[in-house]
Amino acid sequence: MGCDNSFVIRKQTPSDTLDPSSRNKDARMNRKIAILGRAFVAVSMAFVCSQASKPTNTTNPLYTQTVVSLPNMTVGSCSGNNTGCIGVTGIDWLSDGRMVLLTTDFEGGGETPTTGRTQSRVTLVSGLLNGGTVATQAISTNFKFPVGVTVVNDRIYVSDKDSFYVVPDNTGANPTTNRQRKFQAPMQTTTGSNPLNFSFSTGATFWHHWIFTPVYYKGKFYANYSGDIQNGGPSDVPPASFFGGSLLAFDTNTSVLDTNINRASGGFRSPNGNNLGLNGEIWSADNQGSQLPMCYLVLVKPFTNQYFGHRQGNGQTPSWGQAWFAAGRLQYDPPVAIMDYAANGWRSLAQPLYMTSGPYAGDVLVGDANSTGIARVAIDSVSDTTGAPKIQCAAMWFSNNTGNDAINRLSLGPDGSIYAGTYRSIGNWPSGTAQNLMYKYTPRTNGSVFEIKKIRSLNDGFELYLSQPVNPGTVTTSNFTVQQKSWVRQVTYGTGASNYTTRNVTAATISNDSLRIHLTVPGIQRINQSRRGDTITHWVTHFLINNLAGANSATNFTNEAWYAQNWISARTWDPVAPTPIAPATQRISMLDNHVWHTAGQGFLRVNVDLAGTYRVTLRDMQGRALARRDGSGAGEMEFAAPGHTQSLYLLEVRSGLDTYTRVVTF
Repeated sequence: MGCDNSFVIRKQTPSDTLDPSSRNKDARMNRKIAILGRAFVAVSMAFVCSQASKPTNTTNPLYTQTVVSLPNMTVGSCSGNNTGCIGVTGIDWLSDGRMVLLTTDFEGGGETPTTGRTQSRVTLVSGLLNGGTVATQAISTNFKFPVGVTVVNDRIYVSDKDSFYVVPDNTGANPTTNRQRKFQAPMQTTTGSNPLNFSFSTGATFWHHWIFTPVYYKGKFYANYSGDIQNGGPSDVPPASFFGGSLLAFDTNTSVLDTNINRASGGFRSPNGNNLGLNGEIWSADNQGSQLPMCYLVLVKPFTNQYFGHRQGNGQTPSWGQAWFAAGRLQYDPPVAIMDYAANGWRSLAQPLYMTSGPYAGDVLVGDANSTGIARVAIDSVSDTTGAPKIQCAAMWFSNNTGNDAINRLSLGPDGSIYAGTYRSIGNWPSGTAQNLMYKYTPRTNGSVFEIKKIRSLNDGFELYLSQPVNPGTVTTSNFTVQQKSWVRQVTYGTGASNYTTRNVTAATISNDSLRIHLTVPGIQRINQSRRGDTITHWVTHFLINNLAGANSATNFTNEAWYAQNWISARTWDPVAPTPIAPATQRISMLDNHVWHTAGQGFLRVNVDLAGTYRVTLRDMQGRALARRDGSGAGEMEFAAPGHTQSLYLLEVRSGLDTYTRVVTF
């Protein structure tokens, strides 16, 4: 929902590190804000080096883009709040193929939410998957400012600005009352008190307080809780809240938050989106402001003592995450994906999407509410200086053909298509009329594209993976520009350096199968992990690719990429090894996100959270079935030990095309 340029009018001071053009732009925008009565500011980075242009009106060649028309859900005209102009704030799916669509007509970051908002609602959309007549039905309305929806076993859960709800009835017989609060994030306006140190700045109107985009993993929900940010002041929380900047963890029985069990990580500033990855890892998008000068993605592993770096302003009480980090109780985990803050980059990150099927399975897509287009993030697994495995990613463009519509929510449908929900027109806290409410990206049966699939760090440079063989005549050092920029956490907006420093590409060679390019680039800098807090110097490596072509003369779709340079791999270039290219129909099973088990003396208890049917089988290590049970919906089943002594067995759960297997002993 926005970098802090979306919320705060910032005074310029002599100590500001931004360049003069940024100050002038701030001044112009502040005058405009005064006229409009809006509370936001635009900040521009100096962007003086030569830049490859962002794709213009380009749909990814592997997908067909269409507009999704939803009956009785027109975007409407926008002139403020509660005026009929709706935006998408959540997408999920029921097991029967109906979309669960969360929308609101509320706008802005600072307003205290009010009741009676009929357009803040949950709508079921049928007919999207079977080519039939598309129909909509509002089943739950009158939320305040809802910003996330998730479905567990066909039960719908909604995160509102200050509460977490369940929708008891999917038929929607009484939409205005069809919601039940599970717990409330304590707010002075709703509780009359301030329990658990949920503190707010004097005169502020509860900016940034949301329970954002919950995801569900093995019996628990995880959702980011934003901090309070002053209206018209610095982006800080004076004083700190027990929960400010937390990843909250809770279950269906949680009625009151407890600091001892409900904080799974800390150090966020203004996160606007989570999405579940493999093995319970959560992709989370955080947004810039004071002490956090970039928008980026982090990879969260709940309850592993992670701290993501947002700090309070100088002289203000440290947040709980900041204090725990200073005491050594949390460890700083750097961003895994960064794109420059500018017209060409991330300005207000929205909900990411971990792709489990299609040509980009294993990659992450992410939209931006303040910059047009959808980006693709390709993962590189490296080791840090201790040998521990780490993730860092290359960000590239996926599509840029959504006009002025702000892409706010992404979802992978049961049909393998990507559904992109918009939130008004791009800008600071998107305002104005969006052209379309939703886009659909359907994988092409015979789609073809020549592009960079991913970028890997090597000990002497980088390795570019290609989707198709390259034309050797276009692989020259002059066609590749590699630059680096550093940035430092600081009180003011912006990055630590305005200009890129060019690193010399001394060689460009091709693998034997023509599917990889080795760029030799001396002098690459990585994050300075010997420092802490806002003194950490981060490095971003920027690639500009020109005139690269496929062996069949195909034009390169990827002409720009940003790589989060946290670590430098010890891998060496191997031109002989064949390049592992996954088929376009690849699929990643997420079944393990819904299965967990506990073992006791002589028994194994298996929990499954699925809306559909499944089969649980206990096998010996030779694969022979010892016990088998079928289930449907959320359930728990118990297996007795087949023998009198502990032994190894194979637990197998099958649901549709997916299989979960684990070696167990009991």
